[in-house]
Amino acid sequence: MPNKDPIKQKEYYRQYNILNFEKRKQQRLARKDEIKKYMKKWRKENKEHVIQYRKDNYNTKENTEYCKKRQEKYPEYYAKYRKKYNKRKNVIARKRENNLKKKYRIDLKDYNKMFKEQKGRCAICNKHEKKLNTILYVDHCHRTNQVRGLLCNRCNSGLGYYEDFDKNAVEKYLKKYRNKLN
Repeated sequence: MPNKDPIKQKEYYRQYNILNFEKRKQQRLARKDEIKKYMKKWRKENKEHVIQYRKDNYNTKENTEYCKKRQEKYPEYYAKYRKKYNKRKNVIARKRENNLKKKYRIDLKDYNKMFKEQKGRCAICNKHEKKLNTILYVDHCHRTNQVRGLLCNRCNSGLGYYEDFDKNAVEKYLKKYRNKLN
């Protein structure tokens, strides 16, 4: 039976944990699914506590500096981890959705709706996404941030350059050389 003195009691449990480490580890592994379910339920019921805990412990300067030092110390480990992490489909989808929200203020549902309306084709050259071997990019007006449609990389880049130039000057230039060829 442990002692009533808190200091001696603490020492007793410390020694107990050291001596029974493997036994306790096996017990935890046997109840892994049960513990996982319990923790998921607890986090769901105590969202405010979890948020506050994360603010207090993870978003600190000390933690940020510690993480940077570890990444510098073990670059191979972190590169391997990032590569493995970024391959996961849910991570890719989440990053894509966050990017759409941040840049264009649309979500994946809006993107998919535009994609279906355009039948998976570029709005300018009408090439299908499968033939392009890449996704269609969101085209938007840089002045108003208004989303216009989905374009292939070539059309999106060309349109971006075209908007920056004086359209009359470009058309005048092209007419001049078309007349010389005829």
